Amino acid sequence: FKQKTAYEIRLSLVGSEMCIRDRRIEFANMRLNGNANFRYRLAGPDAASGLWQPISQPALHLPQPGAGQYRLEVQAPQPDGSWMGKTAVLVFEITPRYWQSWWFAALVGVGLLATVVAVWWLRERRILEASRVLEQAVADRTHDIEAQKEQIATLLEQAQQSNQLKSEFLANMSHEIRTPMNGVLGMTALALATELSGEQRDYLDTAHQSAESLLQVLNDILDFSKIEAGRLDVECVGFSVRQVVEDAARPFRFALQQKQLGFEIEVAEAVPAMLGGDPGRVRQILTNLIGNGVKFTQRGLIRVGVDLVESGEAGALLAFRVKDSGIGIAAESLPIVFEQFRQADGSTTRKFGGTGLGLAISRKLAELMGGTLSATSEVGVGSEFICALRFANTWPTAARGNSEIPGDVAALRILVAEDNEVSQRLVERLLTKRGHRVTKASNGRQAVARFAEGGIELVFMDVQMPEMNGLDAVRAIRQAESSTGRHVPIVMLTANAMEGDRERCLECGADGYLTKPVSDFQLAQAVAQFGLTRVNSKPDAAPVK
Repeated sequence: FKQKTAYEIRLSLVGSEMCIRDRRIEFANMRLNGNANFRYRLAGPDAASGLWQPISQPALHLPQPGAGQYRLEVQAPQPDGSWMGKTAVLVFEITPRYWQSWWFAALVGVGLLATVVAVWWLRERRILEASRVLEQAVADRTHDIEAQKEQIATLLEQAQQSNQLKSEFLANMSHEIRTPMNGVLGMTALALATELSGEQRDYLDTAHQSAESLLQVLNDILDFSKIEAGRLDVECVGFSVRQVVEDAARPFRFALQQKQLGFEIEVAEAVPAMLGGDPGRVRQILTNLIGNGVKFTQRGLIRVGVDLVESGEAGALLAFRVKDSGIGIAAESLPIVFEQFRQADGSTTRKFGGTGLGLAISRKLAELMGGTLSATSEVGVGSEFICALRFANTWPTAARGNSEIPGDVAALRILVAEDNEVSQRLVERLLTKRGHRVTKASNGRQAVARFAEGGIELVFMDVQMPEMNGLDAVRAIRQAESSTGRHVPIVMLTANAMEGDRERCLECGADGYLTKPVSDFQLAQAVAQFGLTRVNSKPDAAPVK
């Protein structure tokens, strides 16, 4: 029997005194003498106990019976109050709801497990997808970085090549300009030493000054290149401040006379007579400043003053002032005059000439020596440039070359190896004028052959020559001398004036190094220095610079 209620009951009737209605078990058939008092005993999963329980109703209500086997026993009372011996028994089974069944629990478990697996799978998929995206991003970034590295390496290589090309260009330009300049300056100097009319001397002086100006432009470009590369060094030697100022002004005497400009030098009495520093660089700065004053001043006065700002254990701080009465510089243009290849006005370059490097180099030289270079100016009134430099109170003891042209030394047989005919004639003339005998060679191979003939006491050797260059010629001569034990001094006379050229010349076995254009004084100094060392051992004298 199945009751279609909120739950299902399966009955096994032992007696017929009870019937089942909706969730009620009625005892109507067990009424006795109209008595409605009964007692029952229910055994099963939800039974509270196995004891008899009284009930006043002819029915037992089961609101929410649990699933399982039940046994219900019911007794009715007798008229005398005792209970009847006959017991009505109802055995029934309440089947579980579907959510209480094992298969539903298993299904729920499988569903939960599937849900967990699905969530885990989705999470893992998202992680894998995020990992893939991240890996792709890392790969793309790595590719970009590698591409950037390759681009940087390419740009660096191009910059190095460009720098190398620039160095080679400067070296070639230096060589190609210095070689003819050597002839121009040398020959005009020789001509000026002859008997000339006033007009001829004026022409030659002008040509000589122009050639020196061109040489100064070349030196400015080379110095700027060295400063850019950080290869420009300063020295510390004892020097006279007044002498340096006078030396810087000396090249402008002719221009000052031509323009009828006044010129004054005033060195304060408090300035020490001797200080330690780099006189060559100080002279270079003053030469640029005085040169600008002469260039931009049409009438009036140029004044060079030196003042002592302070003095102590750290040294003496001097202020070099170069003041002119020239065209002046506008206030807004003052900052740019110290920039490379810049002048206060573009028309200035066309009118007055110049490379725009002088002031830039001067400021960098001042900073290299721990100083400053500044300017004040007023248009139409003039300009004043102030260079503040600190010098040492003491300096290393070092032998300094005599500024006077050395006297005559014993006549020597000198080999001059030079492929440029003008330079060869110039050196030959300067040497023969002092009584020396000259043997000439036009290339390195001829130089080695002339030297092998014997009797050579001093050699002036060019570097860039056909067939065999000067460096290889020096090595060949030194190799030949190794078997005889002799050592003839060799002085390189070259237009190669770039950084490292001097070192390369000395490393190959040369004793001295001169750059073109060479003067009578430089040749005489080299002959005086090395002409006395024509002995079997290598001389200890410092190489000529």
